[in-house]
Amino acid sequence: MTPEVQGMVDATGLRHLPEIMFEHLDQPLICAFVERWQPDTNSFHLPFGEISILLHDVSSILHIPSDGWITGDFGSWDDVKSSCAELFGMERSAFLKAHWSGGGVFIDSLIERCSAPDRSPTHQFRGYMLTLLGATLFVDKSGNRVRPWPLSFLSCSPQDVSRYSWGAATLAYLYRQLGIASRADSAQICGCLTLLQAWIYEYFPMFRPNRTRRMRPIGSASALSWEVRHENRGIDRLLSIRQALDQTNDMQPDWLPYGICPVSAYPRSTYYGWLRYLDIVEPYMPDRTLRQLGFIQEVPHHILEPESCYRPSAGIGTG
Repeated sequence: MTPEVQGMVDATGLRHLPEIMFEHLDQPLICAFVERWQPDTNSFHLPFGEISILLHDVSSILHIPSDGWITGDFGSWDDVKSSCAELFGMERSAFLKAHWSGGGVFIDSLIERCSAPDRSPTHQFRGYMLTLLGATLFVDKSGNRVRPWPLSFLSCSPQDVSRYSWGAATLAYLYRQLGIASRADSAQICGCLTLLQAWIYEYFPMFRPNRTRRMRPIGSASALSWEVRHENRGIDRLLSIRQALDQTNDMQPDWLPYGICPVSAYPRSTYYGWLRYLDIVEPYMPDRTLRQLGFIQEVPHHILEPESCYRPSAGIGTG
């Protein structure tokens, strides 16, 4: 990227995402937790009760904003395809024939076309950001394509891109993918699996790759705390993780991995209601997990009201 494009990417607050994604994913560990996911409550059901990934987890692990503008409608598919053709600098029919398949844009084509010297800084910026989001927060199952849905949110200035609630959108998308993966006929899962795996490390010390955290810069993503290694993917390890989860009690999780007073560190983390990413709308019910700690009794009732936590026009909201 040119210095100009680098400055535009830096202004979004998302430049760090490729650097914090795990190089290795622990498939047996993820599989064992997916088996315990309940889509109706968007929580993992374990012997001691329910636990889930919450907004303050996303803020800490990925270091992205969990409050801000709602990532709502993206328009029609015709509009999206036309926007992609314009991004590539091609006629729509030629673009669809060469670079589009199965509702997505080929990653190799996206990188090649948008990094070409004849593309403007704006086009290079939008192409890079579309690749970044599709390869980190909103990963699909294709392996070689990205969904172009975020294009509608990349047409504004880089500063405005930073005002979207990317944390809420990421969590809504991951909730939906966990629900799909939990079905008996599903064999894969997508979404931001670094978020899921790092969340397991934060709350379940027995599954951590190492007992001590790595040193990381203050204010950076807590995903950098873990030195992830390649794990055995055999069935024996999956069975051992299942057995460990079956025997877990409420004294084993680290319920406060980010300090003894998360409400002070993340003042808006007690929001409840609905999370939205495009046409995905998922229920968000942190009270089902917080009840394990007695937070519902300790936190003043008005703090748990969504109106006091988010303005409907600017929050993650119900859309």
